[in-house]
Amino acid sequence: MATAVDYIRSSQGQVPAATSGGDQDFLDSAAEAVKRKAERYATYDAYYDGEHATRLNDRTREFLQRNGITWAENFCEPVIDTMAERLALTGFDADRQQVADWIDEVSEANRLDSLQDVVHTTALIKGDAYLIADTAPEYPRLVFNRPEIVHCCYADDSAETVLWAAKCWTTDEQGPSNPRGRAVERLNLYMPDRIERWFRVTSGSKGGWQPWRGPDGEAVTPWLMADGEPIGVPVVHFRNRPLGRPHGRSELHGVIPQQDLLNKLVLDLAMILDNQAWRQRWTTGIDPSSVSFKNLPGDVWMATDKDARFGDFQADGAEGPLAAIEGTLSRIARRSRTPLHLLTGGDMPSGEALRTAESGLVAKVGLRQTVFGNSWEDAMRLAMRIETVFGQPPFPPEAEGEKIAATWRDPQSRNEVEEANTALIKQQLGVSKRTLLIEMGYDPDQEAERRAEESVGAQDALAGYLDRGADVGATAQDTPQPA
Repeated sequence: MATAVDYIRSSQGQVPAATSGGDQDFLDSAAEAVKRKAERYATYDAYYDGEHATRLNDRTREFLQRNGITWAENFCEPVIDTMAERLALTGFDADRQQVADWIDEVSEANRLDSLQDVVHTTALIKGDAYLIADTAPEYPRLVFNRPEIVHCCYADDSAETVLWAAKCWTTDEQGPSNPRGRAVERLNLYMPDRIERWFRVTSGSKGGWQPWRGPDGEAVTPWLMADGEPIGVPVVHFRNRPLGRPHGRSELHGVIPQQDLLNKLVLDLAMILDNQAWRQRWTTGIDPSSVSFKNLPGDVWMATDKDARFGDFQADGAEGPLAAIEGTLSRIARRSRTPLHLLTGGDMPSGEALRTAESGLVAKVGLRQTVFGNSWEDAMRLAMRIETVFGQPPFPPEAEGEKIAATWRDPQSRNEVEEANTALIKQQLGVSKRTLLIEMGYDPDQEAERRAEESVGAQDALAGYLDRGADVGATAQDTPQPA
C-alpha cells in the first residue's frame, strides 16, 4: 500500500499512488470482509421482524396469511425490545464542566435520544452496530451505519485495537467520478491518518477499483491532528457480548431454535383444533355419489340405504400442545433471561418477587451498559479530536484525555411508594439525604440548585404580592370617599 505521505500528496493534486495490483487485492479483500457477514445479519433481522419462513399447509396459509403478512408467533421481537427499552443513556459526566456542556450540545445536535435506540437495538439484534464520525459546520456528526455495509479490522493480538475500517455499498449517486449515475460499488477505507474513497462499475468482480472523487475533486482526505499525529479511525464499533472476539453476538442466537419449535407447536395446536377438537362423524354403507354430508353444527345426516351406519370419533383435547407451548415459552424466557411476565403478560409480580424475577434481565442490561458505554465514550472522545482539528473547541487540547463517563437510567423496575418508605426508614437510621437521593436516582447537586431557585422564586413572588398590596392600600387612601 502507498504511505500516508503519498496519499496526502495525492490529495493535494498529485497523481494518486494506489493503483498497483497489490492495492487492488487489498481493496478486494476489504470489500469481501464487509459482505461476508451479510447473510448472518439477514437471518437475525428476519427473525426480529417475524419473517420466519414457517411451513404452512394450504388450509393454515388460507387463514393465517390471507393479508399477505408472513405468519409467525414472534417472540424474538419482545426479547430484544424488553432489553433495549432499559438501555437508556442519560448523558455523560466529565471532569471539566465545559467538556460536559459541549458533549450535551453534540448529543443534542446528533439527536442522541433517538439515535441511541437505533444503535442499541441493532447491536442486540445483529451483534454489531456502527457509528461513523464526520465533520460538520457546527458540531461533529455521528452517523449510524448498518453492520451489513461496515467492517472493522482488529489487530491479531488485540480485539480492542482497530487497525482500519471499511464501508462497502452499492449506489447510483452522481458525481465527478459517476456523471451518468450508473449503479456502482463504492468502498470507503477509514485509516487512522486518512480516508480513501474508491468505486468500481462491475460489482462482484475482481479489481477494477478507481478513485472516487467527490464534489471537491479529492479521493483521499488527510485525517491528522495539527502536530501530524493521526486523528484515529473514525468508526466506532458497538459490540454485543464480544467475549474477546472482534465482533459481537446476537441476543437471538440461542432463541431462534426455540422460536422455530414454538411456531411448529402453535401450528400443531391450530391443526388439532381445526380437525380433531370437533367430533368427527363417519358413515358407511352409503353410495358417496348419491348424498353430500357436511360436518356442521345443526346438520342432521340421514340415508335410506339399509346398510347405512353412522358414528363419530372422540374429540382430542389440546392440553398436550398447550403444555408444550408453555414449556417452550419458559425456555425462551430462561435462555434470554427475559422475565416470563414481560413475554406473556399476566399478573405483574411486586416487591421482592419482582426484583427476583427481573434480576437476570437487570444484570444483563448492566453488562451491556458497560460495553456500550465504553463505545459511547470513545465516540465522544473522537468527536472532541475532530472538533480540535476542524472546529473551535471550548476546551483545551489536554481535556480529550481526561475522564468521560456515560451515565444510564437504572434498569431496575421501580416502585416509587416502596422506595420512598424505605428512604424514610433509612433516614431515621441516620443515612444522609445525599446518599438517599443518589439511591433514588436524583442528582443531589441539581436538587440543591433547584431548591435554591424555588426558594428565590417564592421570595420574589411574595415580595411582588406585598408590593401590589401596598400600592392598592395607597390608592385606596388617596381616593375621596363618598359623603
